[in-house]
Amino acid sequence: MGKTSKRMRQPATKRATKGTTTKPNVKRTTKLTTTRAAAPAPKQLKSGASVPAQNAAAMFVALNAVARSHNVDPAAIAGMINTESVWDTTCVTGQYIGLMQVGPDFVQFMKLTRAQFLNLPADAQINAYDTWLDYYKFNAQMASYNITMTALPLPEQAAVLQGMQFAPNGKAWKAALAKGDLAVRTTPTQQAEFLGDTSIGDMQRYYGGFFKKYPPVYV
Repeated sequence: MGKTSKRMRQPATKRATKGTTTKPNVKRTTKLTTTRAAAPAPKQLKSGASVPAQNAAAMFVALNAVARSHNVDPAAIAGMINTESVWDTTCVTGQYIGLMQVGPDFVQFMKLTRAQFLNLPADAQINAYDTWLDYYKFNAQMASYNITMTALPLPEQAAVLQGMQFAPNGKAWKAALAKGDLAVRTTPTQQAEFLGDTSIGDMQRYYGGFFKKYPPVYV
């Protein structure tokens, strides 16, 4: 699917096989949403192959809490976690750590050391992600570009969440996404060599295959 993040190139023994799609990366011309009205309540994730069975109950509670507060589907968060760390709370990729592979600025914001953050259980790291999204004013950023997360297809929601990992304050890709342009690159120049030069469309195609292979099950 083109050049991707090293965090997305996980070992075959740990990571689900990529799905395939024949859809071309067609630039859309219409806005994804034209309203900033409150989005409907997200579906409640009950189970699914994208979430490990161990400690699943606590993780579902945390996933649903983040989903409600940021108007995203809990399955999108689960899919993003699987891509970032394959549900390994101790995952380290350079300076990025934990389930969501947060950076050192966030760990410092949480007033934790790397070791302390990596010692947090899965549900605590997921709850910390809620703080991470607040830290970067996720809701305000999406609203400013008229992007209503629950109005997007599930693969695109996951792609946006992962795009936030690369460029949390990047204006270019959010503006392009609001216009339906999935070709825009999410990775800042200074990070591209390490992370790979990845577009929203690249990630959307990956997640399309992922959710086709592992469809979430809802209450």
